[in-house]
Amino acid sequence: MSAKQDFSDQKFKVECSQMVLTKVGGNPLVIGGPGEIWQDEDGVLQFKIFINREACQELQAYVARPGVVGQLIPAEDYFWLEAEEYSLPAWTAQNVLPSLRSGHAGGFAHGHLNELVHTETQSPNLESDFVTLRFRGKLEFPCNQGTETVIRVGGQDRQTTSSLNAAFIDDGEFRFEVLHEREHTVVSLQLPAGQLTAATAFRIHEALQFILGEQLALMVVETSVGDQHLTRLRSPSRGHGMMTPPLQFQRLDQGGHVWRMFTNYFHHVHPNVDAGWHPISRHVGSAIESTAASLEARVLALAVAVEGLAGDCFPRLAPVSPELLIELDAVLAAVRGVALSEQTRNRINGSVNSMRAPRNSDILRAFIANNRLPNDLYNSWSRLRHSSAHGGGAGGRDIETMLRLKSEVLSLLYSLVFAAINYTGPRTDYSQPGWPTLAWPIPQPAAAPPPPPLPSPTLRNVES
Repeated sequence: MSAKQDFSDQKFKVECSQMVLTKVGGNPLVIGGPGEIWQDEDGVLQFKIFINREACQELQAYVARPGVVGQLIPAEDYFWLEAEEYSLPAWTAQNVLPSLRSGHAGGFAHGHLNELVHTETQSPNLESDFVTLRFRGKLEFPCNQGTETVIRVGGQDRQTTSSLNAAFIDDGEFRFEVLHEREHTVVSLQLPAGQLTAATAFRIHEALQFILGEQLALMVVETSVGDQHLTRLRSPSRGHGMMTPPLQFQRLDQGGHVWRMFTNYFHHVHPNVDAGWHPISRHVGSAIESTAASLEARVLALAVAVEGLAGDCFPRLAPVSPELLIELDAVLAAVRGVALSEQTRNRINGSVNSMRAPRNSDILRAFIANNRLPNDLYNSWSRLRHSSAHGGGAGGRDIETMLRLKSEVLSLLYSLVFAAINYTGPRTDYSQPGWPTLAWPIPQPAAAPPPPPLPSPTLRNVES
């Protein structure tokens, strides 16, 4: 059993012949000894190093160092960890802050790790780069392939079982594979050499989280570039938010629409190589993460995410008119001729200058109109945004209203993302009763048929 599989199933534990903690900055310190690394019940990496009495005294001086309450720990106070298993790989970890437990003869340094890293060389591949992600648990996703398990006894097949538990997605440039392995989910990507970036793995994570509507615990990241293979074991997040996905799906993939949405999303966010979440994923992720909190927190996060998506994705959708800019200049000119305190003048100038850029609410109105969405969606967002921002709680029939508004605003959030990633295809419309599956973009209304021609007048002769 490999370390990456054990770690993904939260069964990781290794005994190390030597573990060394090194602090270079400030007052340098090196301590080491045998020890172990394991996962706690939440999957978080923990370590323990057995050290002698002299090392305990040195570490005690580090632990008792003076610090300022409320300030971040300086980079020079962190340690670098190197750990060697008895017969298996060597691991490293950064940004370690050890604690100490000691007795008369010695003690041990202990603490938690954000990440363990192992690097090894391999036969180079000059045509493709590879990245593999392992997520905690068997995720529910639409499948288009199955796997077969054969049990052999004495060289003869005794039992064969088949499971629908995999999906292969190939858009001509990127090839994804998603499958269950043991008690976790594996997502791998093959892409042309030179296109793998430091953010690729996390862009895959973001795209998968979007189509599933679920906060995912990323456990392992493996990358292969040229002759280097890098394995990262990551302590997972403890949250587990979940909301209804942009397109509800069955276990059997129907038409491949969910995975086409996935690749659209990935193609859109992958060019951004900045560290951290892509701006779209940050808004979507906050909405998903908030579902683990109270209803009031959920609706506020959802409304704020919609507002943020509108401003980040479509900043030029509602430009300020030239007439308004001229009038704002006139206001500033008039203010300069009035005797005011510096504080008052600065506040007026700041308020007027802020009107030169469109408000996110203006952008949202324009988006709704341009995409033929119901005008009531803006009112739903506005009611949810202001009522949740100003507090007051909800009870009785208010909860029913809030849940209805939440579904309508969720539909608006997904519409913003669809337009941003240029997705076309079916989507679940949560703004309508019964949550029907409808097309995106919303089709143009059919032209009304021309009215039938009027009948020719009939003349009658009237005799007297």
